[in-house]
Amino acid sequence: MKIITLKLRNQSEWQFLLDLLRRLNINFEWREEENASTKNIPPHQDAIAELFGCWPSDKSSDELIESIMDARISQTREVTL
Repeated sequence: MKIITLKLRNQSEWQFLLDLLRRLNINFEWREEENASTKNIPPHQDAIAELFGCWPSDKSSDELIESIMDARISQTREVTL
């Protein structure tokens, strides 16, 4: 028996792998590590993730960048004091 350790980046990679193994009729078993996502992350990176967070989106990174750039105000404002 051979053992392979995979470090997948997201749920879609995991789902792809499961579908592939089932299609190939390969027997497998898995074990999830507790706190695997934060196990090797330095404390300052964890704080950054908590501060900024993330959100699910159907947009690609290019589409998100474009929408952020379009939302910016690029003209001068007159402020009366």
